[in-house]
Amino acid sequence: MDRRYISPIQTDRLTLSEAARIVEARERAFAESEICNSVGGQGTTGLLPRMVERTELIRSGLRGPVLPIALGGAVLALLLVGAAGSY
Repeated sequence: MDRRYISPIQTDRLTLSEAARIVEARERAFAESEICNSVGGQGTTGLLPRMVERTELIRSGLRGPVLPIALGGAVLALLLVGAAGSY
């Protein structure tokens, strides 16, 4: 007999850290209960581990070019504020 249970979660406004925590708890629950996750990522909730992995990949890829630009913009803004204050 094949039994399935779907426990939907709200993914609207779900942060990456919350999603990673949910995925970790899900994997730990499967491991501790020795239940085989035979669904294999079908459905919206089953895709959450893939979504977290993809989001972390995108975030790490953007961190390299965005960080120096943001730092340069902050330094430029401080220089402009300093110049306006000295004027």
